[in-house]
Amino acid sequence: MTDFVLIEDQGSGTPLIQDLRNERTVHPIAITPHGDKAMRMFATTATLESGAVRVPSAAAWLDDFKVEILQFPRGRHDDQVDSVSQYLNWAKDHSVNDAPIMLIPRRNQAEWDFVFQASRMGGTP
Repeated sequence: MTDFVLIEDQGSGTPLIQDLRNERTVHPIAITPHGDKAMRMFATTATLESGAVRVPSAAAWLDDFKVEILQFPRGRHDDQVDSVSQYLNWAKDHSVNDAPIMLIPRRNQAEWDFVFQASRMGGTP
């Protein structure tokens, strides 16, 4: 179960935040994004280069995720990239003891590997 979810506090996100707070099923955290999607993502480059971001080595969504990340900012889709960048920017101020940043809940450390390579940012897979 998710402990919290980051939601942009603008447009349709604002009433969603209120609904989730009222339902008490998940803890919504209202965030206000700064800059455009490219600026937010490129602000996370050092975090990605450092190997602090981990994703599972196998998942049904992983291939699409890699394509989107590696084609950014020239790819057709960028919603996952934007979500990742907003989470990483938020996590900079909310991390615990320099622990690796997990993009989904961790189950078994052996299942995780690093998929981000800074030299590939903006390239194609």
